[in-house]
Amino acid sequence: MKSKNGFTLIELLAIIVILAIIAVITVPIILNIIENSRKGAVVDSAYGYKDAVQKYYLSESVNNPNQEAPTGTYNISDLPSTFLVSGDVPSDGWIKLEKGQVVDYSLKFGDYVVSFDLNTGNIVAEKNGDLKQTPRIVQVGDEVCYGPTGSQECFKVISTNASTTLLFANYNLKKDTTNNIYKQDASSPDLIIFSESMYWHDFNASLKSDYAKDVNGNSASYSGNPYPYVYNDTGNNVKSYVDGYVSGLKTVYGAPSTITGRLLTYEEASNTSIFSDNDVRKSNKTYWLGSVSGSGVKYGVKFSTAVWTVSLVGTIEWESYDLNYGVRPVIIVPTADL
Repeated sequence: MKSKNGFTLIELLAIIVILAIIAVITVPIILNIIENSRKGAVVDSAYGYKDAVQKYYLSESVNNPNQEAPTGTYNISDLPSTFLVSGDVPSDGWIKLEKGQVVDYSLKFGDYVVSFDLNTGNIVAEKNGDLKQTPRIVQVGDEVCYGPTGSQECFKVISTNASTTLLFANYNLKKDTTNNIYKQDASSPDLIIFSESMYWHDFNASLKSDYAKDVNGNSASYSGNPYPYVYNDTGNNVKSYVDGYVSGLKTVYGAPSTITGRLLTYEEASNTSIFSDNDVRKSNKTYWLGSVSGSGVKYGVKFSTAVWTVSLVGTIEWESYDLNYGVRPVIIVPTADL
């Protein structure tokens, strides 16, 4: 008999099935390799663009030492087109700069969006993805408000960086007895919190009576707490006002849960880079100053004598204790939560 050439139908079907299985296994792997290669390329382009931006502003700082490197969030279209970029140039997106250093970005390269993940520190590339939402641009002197329009608590930005922003209340606090919360008040008198049952710690003397305790009620020496050492048995002290205000900002005005509060410090009030304009420091009434460092009488009150405050016109004064002092707090908020 003559031998037959070729494959039988069953053999052909078997080969087709085998090839199909191989294709099912290998094609996704190959496509994934190609996709990862493309993502790697756009991530490299993002690194290259970031590096080019930073080198450009470093060079500008060297050539123009009196010109401060930019801080803020910028669209790609608003940046100079003279960067020497290694890789592709993004067609869209934004970068956030802090003194010429890139601290956040979201850039579009063709069909891909490359973004920096602030939470993990990773670079994420996504095909057909959306640009990350532009972060809020906050500069010193800007106003930040919490709460509904017409009933807001507003603050001036006195300092900001990539991690932390300090907000300064526009007015001293007053208790809203109807709603049992503290609010800023532009017209009413200050809260009178100084009385014969409250004393400040004189750093050069021993504690005076059981009332001369720290804000937590402990008879202890000064340890850097940014609140004055004023306390009485009813809890009617500086810290209670500030903490009560912060609580109300969170629960009533929708402020982030991450905020904290304290007094403006003597050091901050004296810092002309923070308060270059005394108008920011002015209030409707005189208010207390705290401290976060140092020692000596300028950080507190000598018994029955005087205290460092900020006056109505924004000047720092050493004034008699029998004045009505207000509480005008600083709110500390993570910049990412603004």
